[in-house]
Amino acid sequence: MDDSTTRGTDWDEYSATIARRKNSDEWAVLRTAREQHYDRFFSVNPGERVLDAGCGHGEYTMFALERGARVWAIDFSPAMLSYTEQACGAAGLEAESFTRQSVMDIQYPDDHFDVVYCLSVLECIEDPDLALRELLRVLKPGGRLYLDVCNALAVHWRFLFLCLQKLGAAPKGEMRYFRPGELKTMVRNAGGMPTRDCGQAFSPPFSGLYTADLRRYTIFPDWLIRPLDAAYLWLEKVTNHLWPFRTICWHYFLEVRKPDGKGGV
Repeated sequence: MDDSTTRGTDWDEYSATIARRKNSDEWAVLRTAREQHYDRFFSVNPGERVLDAGCGHGEYTMFALERGARVWAIDFSPAMLSYTEQACGAAGLEAESFTRQSVMDIQYPDDHFDVVYCLSVLECIEDPDLALRELLRVLKPGGRLYLDVCNALAVHWRFLFLCLQKLGAAPKGEMRYFRPGELKTMVRNAGGMPTRDCGQAFSPPFSGLYTADLRRYTIFPDWLIRPLDAAYLWLEKVTNHLWPFRTICWHYFLEVRKPDGKGGV
């Protein structure tokens, strides 16, 4: 997670909460949902240079490393960087570097990376337009930028998140929401070309209420949770790439290409 201006959220403190729960059994269904979504939507080849800008707890850093990419991870939260580095080490994965940087002032040269991730970051910073220009600056011509933002059209999820904040079960602070069309316009204004999109988390898991500290509150017995989780994973797989479902998922993902200067992307 990034940035130097995180709109009121203490990401170091939140990181410690997540680190204690990230590998819990009750969180397994959401880890599975994220990984199957990664394999369907992200395009990363072995040996490619990947920048994970705002790496958070390192899930997508590790996904890229497991598939043979070279990864540079940055985040403004020292705690999150530390957790990502520890998680990679525990899994036997080695990134190129873990450095504290802002996505609004990336300390890498122009045209440096084949792929750039910026996932769940733009909604937490003061100047997402500046961040988009920086992300595209360090991307090679023809390269791929992957964005993930909180979707303004997911009103059911926004209501749930507000309730969790009121109950103290979600990070405090102001969150920015983006409409899919708004994000595409911002990308074009920054010099990028939107190519593909999809959603993630059309609905909450059926097996209980998950809070932002990765706890599941459920009334269901253990024997029923597994089929409920299987049904949820099937729904995620079916809905998150289809219109109109993808446009009202909690997470809106957009693939962006940097023009190659030859009239193509």
